[in-house]
Amino acid sequence: MTRMKTARRTALSSAQREGISVWDSRHLNELLSRHPEIDRDFQVLLDAHTTARRPIEQQLALDQRAQELISRLEVLRPGRENFREFEDLCVEILNYVFIPHLGIPSVQSRSEDCLDVRDAVLPIASDHTFWQEIKQICSTRSMIAEFKNYSERIRQREVESIQQYLYAKARRMFGVLCSRSQPSQSAVLARRRAWIEADKLILFLSDDEIKDLIRAKSYGENPTDVLDAQLKEFFLRLAP
Repeated sequence: MTRMKTARRTALSSAQREGISVWDSRHLNELLSRHPEIDRDFQVLLDAHTTARRPIEQQLALDQRAQELISRLEVLRPGRENFREFEDLCVEILNYVFIPHLGIPSVQSRSEDCLDVRDAVLPIASDHTFWQEIKQICSTRSMIAEFKNYSERIRQREVESIQQYLYAKARRMFGVLCSRSQPSQSAVLARRRAWIEADKLILFLSDDEIKDLIRAKSYGENPTDVLDAQLKEFFLRLAP
């Protein structure tokens, strides 16, 4: 005990020589008691720090349906030979994540002239803030979803494929392009051009984002936060 006190006095003397003020917990608590609004923010910060350091095993457990969907996605091999399985799984995932905010999808719906086939059309049926914003900025009543189970990264061609199904007169101007990995640079540039030139908004959902959607739904959070984060980054980086 004597050595600890000596060490503390030595540390304080050193700090004083350097012009540093040392506050112990008692001093901090006294200061915080004078400023309750700062105390509240400080406690929030401490709680967030504690949560961030919480071991993985103490995190919320995924529900059984979420575990099943993520497991099936992880074992499904990318490649055109499994394209139908990927489409079916993604539709299941979108239903799990977004219903009732989005309505029952019309899968593989064919256009009136029978020339175009869209993977899935999901009507927006929610007053949730995110979906109302999408309806407003895109002048849309639905979300188009396309699914590409490619081994390679999607490119400009795949963006142009979904873009042709986004049609202002049909109030169908928002789409998500689901693929197994992050998009290539040509896809990113094509997405930018679709918005700049034609007001067609497209978001990319790789396996990572799809899993984040599932986890958010299982944890009782807002899955739209995953979409909104990408949307904010897109608009933040957008320039003439």
